[in-house]
Amino acid sequence: MNKQRAIEVANAYFPSYPSVKTFYITSDEQAFEREVDAENHARSLGKDKDKDKVFEITREDVGEPASVDDTDEVKALKAAIVAAEKEVSKKQGAFERAAAQNKPAKEIELNTAKQALEDAQAALNAVVNKP
Repeated sequence: MNKQRAIEVANAYFPSYPSVKTFYITSDEQAFEREVDAENHARSLGKDKDKDKVFEITREDVGEPASVDDTDEVKALKAAIVAAEKEVSKKQGAFERAAAQNKPAKEIELNTAKQALEDAQAALNAVVNKP
């Protein structure tokens, strides 16, 4: 296994893992997201003929941009999801208090907030998983 072969192995994985910026490739062509996992696996392969070697391969090594996660659009969508999660949490509390008093209007507000969260998550998934 050499660095060029490690790049080829990593290149096969990057499209399926859009948020991963670096893969660690072992001599038996296994890919790991965490370096420590790759090193532990490599040690189990033995020491002869560089079997315990781990190659660190980044998106830049394979000629790709760092990550779709770095775009302003993705950052904005993630911020929208955080805001929607907070709104759902707030509405959930209000709903629970209102339910104890038999006030059904809060359920509509909660469902609206949950739908907004689902829409934000779907928008992020659409951007991250673009072909």
